[in-house]
Amino acid sequence: MILAQALFPMQNLYFAVKTTTTTLRRFTVGPLFAEMTQNMEMGVCGAPAASWTQSDLELYHFRPAKLYGFAAHDVTIAAILNSLDLWDGDWPQYMSALILELHCSLGNSTAEKDYTLKVNFIGYSS
Repeated sequence: MILAQALFPMQNLYFAVKTTTTTLRRFTVGPLFAEMTQNMEMGVCGAPAASWTQSDLELYHFRPAKLYGFAAHDVTIAAILNSLDLWDGDWPQYMSALILELHCSLGNSTAEKDYTLKVNFIGYSS
């Protein structure tokens, strides 16, 4: 156990290096963010986004879901948090969860809507 604790700083450095630049962030979590963005656009607009391909349209059958679930490893959770500048530098522990919620609130009139992305990280650091 002492050896594993000694390796934690190297492991945390590995997680951080994967998303240090904008280019690395795009390669690491870009495809996942693109899919999440498409899902949110579908939920907000109620219609397919202009960037959707025919296979996207067939997959979703033109019906946006209220909830999308993704499973990921600690490396992906750390990369997402670091890409959003929310990572504290500690390795995400087993059974950690990252929940992204899109909230809508009406502005001054019913035609104006404000959208907010709420990020919840459930877990603990080593």
